[in-house]
Amino acid sequence: MILIQLETAFKLIALRIINDSICVNKIESDNLEFITSDNPVVAKNNTTERFVPFDPTNILELPIDYKHKLMLIPECPQELRNRIFRRISTAPFSEIEKLTTNYSQMQNSEKFIFGSKKALKSYLATKQESERPIKDGESTADIFKKLKELGL
Repeated sequence: MILIQLETAFKLIALRIINDSICVNKIESDNLEFITSDNPVVAKNNTTERFVPFDPTNILELPIDYKHKLMLIPECPQELRNRIFRRISTAPFSEIEKLTTNYSQMQNSEKFIFGSKKALKSYLATKQESERPIKDGESTADIFKKLKELGL
């Protein structure tokens, strides 16, 4: 079983080298920081109903420091393959990026999350409000107002 997984991984690496690009995202704000975890690589795929770990269309994300996140972007058009893109995320998108990335790190962690004291306190302070389901009749403006009050 392990040999089959390794063979599949090597085939996946060869495919991804041919078809993918890299994006480095930076969140620009002094009060926003990423956290990370003991299992920091997060795989996402919006096209399948059931997640498949070795799917070449998965997006792979990894916070590389408190301001930068590395993303492996699958199946790029020919002219964009094997390129490195840099993106600076500013408000309000930087707040959303911080929330979603930190949430993914918490969900993907096995036992530990890591970050500066400021980043961990910020995550814990916003965790309950930012991760709850949206209530019936609640507007996006109301949600953003509550998050703004929490320092986002």
